[in-house]
Amino acid sequence: MGGCFSDVKGGKQGVGGTLQRQPTATETTSGHNDAVDLFYRTRVQLPMINLVNTLHCVVQLSLSASKLRDRDIISKSDPMAVVYLKKNDGNLEELGRTEVIMNNLDPSWIEKVTVAYQFEIVQHLVFRIYDVDTKYHNLSVKMLKLSDQDFLGEATCVLSEIVTKQSRTLTVNLQNKEGRGRPGTLGTLSIHAEETVTSKNTVELVFHCEHLDNKDIFSKSDPFLRISRIVETRGLIPICKTEVVNNNLNPTWRPVSLTMQQFGSKENPLVIECFDFNSSGNHQLIGKMQKSVADLEKLHTEKVGSNFTFPSSAHQSNDKVLKGQLFVERFSEKKVYSFVDYISSGFELNFMVAVDFTASNGNPRSPDSLHYIDPSGGLNAYQQAIMEVGEVIQFYDSDRRFPAWGFGGRLPDGTVSHCFNLSGNPAGFEVEGVGGIMAAYANALHTVPLAGPTLFGQVINKAAELVSHSLSNNHPKYFVLLIITDGIVSDLQETKDALVRASDLPLSILIVGVGNEDFKEMEILDADNGKRLESSTGRVATRDIVQFVPMREVHDGQLSAVQALLEELPGQFLTFMRSRDIKPHSAGTASSIDCAVPHVVFGISCNISFHWFCVWRPWGDNFYLELRNCLRQGKEMLQLSDQDFLGEATCVLSEIVAKQSRTLTVNLQNKGGRGRPGSLRTLSIHAEETVASKNAVELVFHCEHLDNKDIFSKSDPFLRISRIVETGDLIPICKTEVVNNNLNPTWRPVSLTMQQFGSKENPLVIECFDFNSSGNHQLIGKMQKSVADLEKLHTEKVGLNFTFPSSAHQSCEKLLKGQLFVERFSEKKVYSFVDYISSGFELNFMVAVDFTASNGNPRSPDSLHYIDPSGRLNAYQQFYDSERRFPAWGFGGRLLDGTVSHCINLSGNPAGFEYDCFAKYYKLSHFKSGRHHGCLCHALHTVPLAGPALFGQVISKAAELAGHSLSYSRPKCFALLIITDGVVSDLQETKDALVRASDLPLSILIVGVGNVDFKEMEILDADNGKILESSTGRVATRDIVQFVPMREVHAGQLSAVQALLEELPGQFLTFMRSRDIKPHSADTASSTA
Repeated sequence: MGGCFSDVKGGKQGVGGTLQRQPTATETTSGHNDAVDLFYRTRVQLPMINLVNTLHCVVQLSLSASKLRDRDIISKSDPMAVVYLKKNDGNLEELGRTEVIMNNLDPSWIEKVTVAYQFEIVQHLVFRIYDVDTKYHNLSVKMLKLSDQDFLGEATCVLSEIVTKQSRTLTVNLQNKEGRGRPGTLGTLSIHAEETVTSKNTVELVFHCEHLDNKDIFSKSDPFLRISRIVETRGLIPICKTEVVNNNLNPTWRPVSLTMQQFGSKENPLVIECFDFNSSGNHQLIGKMQKSVADLEKLHTEKVGSNFTFPSSAHQSNDKVLKGQLFVERFSEKKVYSFVDYISSGFELNFMVAVDFTASNGNPRSPDSLHYIDPSGGLNAYQQAIMEVGEVIQFYDSDRRFPAWGFGGRLPDGTVSHCFNLSGNPAGFEVEGVGGIMAAYANALHTVPLAGPTLFGQVINKAAELVSHSLSNNHPKYFVLLIITDGIVSDLQETKDALVRASDLPLSILIVGVGNEDFKEMEILDADNGKRLESSTGRVATRDIVQFVPMREVHDGQLSAVQALLEELPGQFLTFMRSRDIKPHSAGTASSIDCAVPHVVFGISCNISFHWFCVWRPWGDNFYLELRNCLRQGKEMLQLSDQDFLGEATCVLSEIVAKQSRTLTVNLQNKGGRGRPGSLRTLSIHAEETVASKNAVELVFHCEHLDNKDIFSKSDPFLRISRIVETGDLIPICKTEVVNNNLNPTWRPVSLTMQQFGSKENPLVIECFDFNSSGNHQLIGKMQKSVADLEKLHTEKVGLNFTFPSSAHQSCEKLLKGQLFVERFSEKKVYSFVDYISSGFELNFMVAVDFTASNGNPRSPDSLHYIDPSGRLNAYQQFYDSERRFPAWGFGGRLLDGTVSHCINLSGNPAGFEYDCFAKYYKLSHFKSGRHHGCLCHALHTVPLAGPALFGQVISKAAELAGHSLSYSRPKCFALLIITDGVVSDLQETKDALVRASDLPLSILIVGVGNVDFKEMEILDADNGKILESSTGRVATRDIVQFVPMREVHAGQLSAVQALLEELPGQFLTFMRSRDIKPHSADTASSTA
């Protein structure tokens, strides 16, 4: 019997049958510090962690199936699961395989699969189940040829579907490939997702310096701190950095958190360096020192400072001791939660969108217009941003109703509105689903003439208003406002003021610049350069809530505009939550890693090689599982093509991770989805978060006086340890090897990680079986004990009796003579996005479309709003489809009364701004006789383009929704997608709106379409390190904006929307952590559903 089986390996030496691979540990930050990213971007030689990728968390998937087809004649099927990632081109990339479980139609695989849970990408997973031929039993599963195995069924899901479930478990029907077959006939597959546990234990510090040396000539230094860990083989590894404090020699920085994962132990030496920030990236060293966390704690306790030193020159023997000193004003040990913690505990992401309707987009009727609706179905830049952002966020929003505004459009009364409802309904700015946004946008292009200027203030204020209302009602939601524009914001100071005010709100603003405008000025709104926004009154944004991306600058890269936008969202979310000390609900029960987007681990591979390319998965990829049956025995190397195919299943990674149970069960199908759903049974995929901290408990088990189950010899015992999940089900986490012919066995050491047992008090079920090569292992006895109980057994050197389940006529379980001893017990050692989503938190998507005249006449093929009769989507339409309800607005369009509205309901219904889905929003796939179907097309026919491009009203509207949602019992976070072809004309109003919205659970994604220069739009995006500041001087509490010019993303591997959405989880976590909002427990979240 061979190495690929979970029940036997090399003559039963290892029942586990898998090479236990420890998850690769990643360096993580305590959140996305947004001060001096430029420093790291300009120092490519630094052996440092990728500060962007640290927002990607590892999630572990556990798989189980039930009622599989029996393809064997004499015995039962020997199932194995294979997981695939479905790539954008439709091809499947194998991620890993489970062990083979012999003679079992209801397998629960132990081998997990890890995957990078990326919020910005829809990760389609495909699971295929095979019955492995017995002739390949001596081979590793990775050598199996799947075509030689019997196919049992397949299932598909989206990872976010699992993560957003409170149980984090998704159960799907298995089907034949290509989805054929009757649902349920092939069985089911359950997928449970859990985020890896690094350590929630963190140290929060507030640093203060005095008498720093001045490195500037005409002003004072702009200092920031960088903290690095000393690694023997690699020198310094940066683990944390502060923001920049401008023009100050006695700075006090905002609190920073260091996790145990980062510093290891309190005694480990850290290097603290103080630099004078320089926008060129050539930051000057002011001084440095070497201190451990214990040293820093002592400085705080004794209330003394420590002098910096400066490296000695060639002719000096010792470092120069400087006058400048470092003080630790605060030192506190606490737990830090991650983006997944909040989402899986019930927090929601609510999406809002604001679209640029300024005339600079060009006449929507012209194919040259950024708002041109391609009759062929091609999406314009605005549509692409809406689609891609909406599809990602929709899994995190329960009602799928999204606020959508336009700005810079001329209303029917002739006035230019900088925040009008895309739906066309003055009383309703929400639309149903992403399709609703698309339809409302197209409709607004017909009814709202493009005008201008490009003003963001009103839209941001509107979004912040919604967020504030939600916050006042204690609704655990985070909002994302997507602003899509083609031009430079005209109200820069007003936008700054709005953003500074919004920085105190659970709101992120993502700005996408479309077209060929110069967006350099827009970078002022994005704080990626380390300088937070300052309002006109001198108030500094409390956090970076803006992310700006000129779409054209991302097209040639590996990330899409949307991914570039969403890259900071989890960090923004966490910054907000931590600043408010908001914890995920039922924080004590969550096991999480301090990162915004988790790695995901699937229980599907026994000894597959592991490297980071197998972990950092784009969300758009899919995982596939194949089950095949091997009927003959031989010594050939296993190839899957040589196995009998049993079925396959597909899903999107987010489908699993978003489930509160983190388990997804899907129907197995024949390849390609052919066959009746369920005829090949089902596949269940369970996702669990991997343990990056490596904290584990090593145990050596010994038994005495076991019952003998054999007749002619003694039993061949092995142990199986399972964890009890919320649903009461058992998830196998470990097996020992088989000890032959022995009633007093001692097994080799086994290790249980924190990822596996969760906490020392969690109950575990320990079962002892008598091994049988047929797969019908006989239960010898079992017991339920926690890790704490096992530690006590070891300390007291006593044994514990096994019990045997009672029969029908017995009331109590039978107490057996056999006992379990623990001969060795040794310990070897916040909330994430997945935790929040799977606990009931939602992402609500909103969209605002630019109806300004700069988009061009929608009837002209040159217009960005041109609806192609062939079905090709224009730049505004090129985004995901959905069955959700999303608010959709237009801005910059002229209403029937001649006024220009900057927040038009795309639905055309003054009382309703929501749309059911993307399909209703952009239904453009077929055009007959020049008729434009869907509300988006209707809006283009009914709302003349006008202008200017004003974001303020749309953002304010989105913020109003986000604020209102805070009063709801069910946690939501919002994402506003603004699609525009021009630079915002109300920059200051937009900033003001963004600053206000930064306190709300809102992120704003702005996609710029067309060829306008969007450099000024980057001001709203805080990627330059500058946090937005409102006109009153209030600084945004966090970065809620992500901007992407679509033209710069088209040639890349990732879409503009993926680049936008990349930061959304980070913004979500920033908000949740700043508010100390915890994910809800499964029970709590369920009750609020």
